Amino acid sequence: MNAYFFKIPMVGDGGVGKTSLVTQYVNKKFVQDYKMTIGVDFQLKDEVLPNGQKVKLQIWDTGGQARFTSIRTVYYRGSHGIVFMYDVTNRASFQNLGRWLDEINKHNPNAKKLIIGNKIDLVARRLVSTTEGENYALSKGCLFGETSAKTGEGVREAMLKLIQAILPYYDTSERVMKKRQTNKRTVDPFLHSDDEELLFEYSG
Repeated sequence: MNAYFFKIPMVGDGGVGKTSLVTQYVNKKFVQDYKMTIGVDFQLKDEVLPNGQKVKLQIWDTGGQARFTSIRTVYYRGSHGIVFMYDVTNRASFQNLGRWLDEINKHNPNAKKLIIGNKIDLVARRLVSTTEGENYALSKGCLFGETSAKTGEGVREAMLKLIQAILPYYDTSERVMKKRQTNKRTVDPFLHSDDEELLFEYSG
């Protein structure tokens, strides 16, 4: 089967673990101390679904600080799914989900939405219960999952849930073609990648 290509930004308050979760999902590793994401960064992930369908993901890790708002919104347009993340040990990050939903709905209201409660390994420090998270997601028409970016618990399961929700809404015109169209390095000064990987536009 040819692969689908999906663009998925990660949003949420600073410090909730977005970078850690992306790194755990893509590279299966956890780094204790990360520098704050400046603007946006991205990683690519090849995923194979249980039915054998191949999916290529471009996952955008966005900075949660208010000063990056204008940068973030550029990457919302054309996204197939959005991950909203909060920290289960930080109630304010959960209460701020409404603000993040409003920001996305201004730019891409039709994207499939997944709310993730992260840091479930910190059991003694939990302030937001699973039930509370589930009920909130249900009230907003969003999917829901809980994860530990540190241990990897629930990470792939949550991402598969989002991918499988996106798939029925896209036909073969959305599939990645083997021939890349135009090699194009980003001009966004805030975007960086350690290996200087090029971004590619795929014909659909």
